[in-house]
Amino acid sequence: MNRIVLFLGVNLIAAAPVLAEQSSVPPANPPPYREAGLPIEQRITDLLGRMTPEEKFDQLTQWHTGDANPNNIASRADVIRPTYGSFILGGSLETRNALQREAVATTRLGIPILFGADVIHGYRAITPIPLAQACTWDPALVQRGCAMTAAVTRAQGIDWTFAPMVDHCVDPRWGRIAETFGESPHAAGVFAAASVRGFQGGDLRDSGSIAACLKHYVGYGASEGGRDYSYTEISPQTLGQCTCLRSRPG
Repeated sequence: MNRIVLFLGVNLIAAAPVLAEQSSVPPANPPPYREAGLPIEQRITDLLGRMTPEEKFDQLTQWHTGDANPNNIASRADVIRPTYGSFILGGSLETRNALQREAVATTRLGIPILFGADVIHGYRAITPIPLAQACTWDPALVQRGCAMTAAVTRAQGIDWTFAPMVDHCVDPRWGRIAETFGESPHAAGVFAAASVRGFQGGDLRDSGSIAACLKHYVGYGASEGGRDYSYTEISPQTLGQCTCLRSRPG
């Protein structure tokens, strides 16, 4: 349940302006969850109380848009519902807006869709990979780069990025090495915090801000043989030892 509360909170904050599209004539007595002036916790509580189990399940469902993916809208229209909580945006801005209008105008509760993408190091304008960003030892510069990325990304209809990555570099052969800030937990924490500040800008209502998402699960970067999605031996002892050793200066 915590996950759906977080999801609905981000949806209501990041996509709040879209709620106004549901009707050209606003209702005389809108439900509390549509009142932007109320505390977000109160709005979420009200909305959850109105949702059916099926609507909650759909809010935890993510789909993909875009013709480059075999599960695109054209071929899988029969299973795509406007009550889905999020989409990975791989299609056009027009497709995104059409989906959003359908979600807001045709569904029972009018919950806006959250659109996400893997925006790792720039979008239209590319910045150095996170591994190179950490080499600058300049968190303020990284924050500025993420803020620039957020503004461009939001303009293309993306509300949410699957970044920054806070996994540690355990094996340099790892396929996701470009997404990490290196082998130091301290550096990963410092640069991840700078990235989040840059992406989110302090207020997700800003037109130039997007929601950040730390990834991945603890121990994900310790996969054996440098292979992504490979076996990982990550007992509490191993995890504690790895973290302590890599946290030591020098």
